[in-house]
Amino acid sequence: MNLNHVEWMGRFREQAKVLHRHLVLPEGRDDRTLKAAAELHSIGICRVTLLGSPDSIHPRAAELGLDLGGVTILDPQTAELTAELAGEFWELRRAKGITEQLALEALREPLWFGGMMVRQGLADGFVAGALN
Repeated sequence: MNLNHVEWMGRFREQAKVLHRHLVLPEGRDDRTLKAAAELHSIGICRVTLLGSPDSIHPRAAELGLDLGGVTILDPQTAELTAELAGEFWELRRAKGITEQLALEALREPLWFGGMMVRQGLADGFVAGALN
């Protein structure tokens, strides 16, 4: 069976909707990431967690005319989950000289936070590259 691009994308979207995975987008300060989060949620492809400060994400989304209702927004700087993930990261890396403080500082960075969410099974994957 030979599918054209449109047919293939249609099948891909339908399969993604059925699987309903959880995707983390760590670059919440990028407009393209905000647009992607809103679209992924609106078409129901996956659950979305956007990383960044809600105080800056919500106003920018409003300026762009985006609806982020239903998108989880977590700020690695202030989320309760940060300490838990930092503890897990420290356990994994302490033999290599990482201190608890360095682990906490690392997990306040969205890329590390998102990576640990996936590592700990709290998300199925994350996509970055708009800014990093």
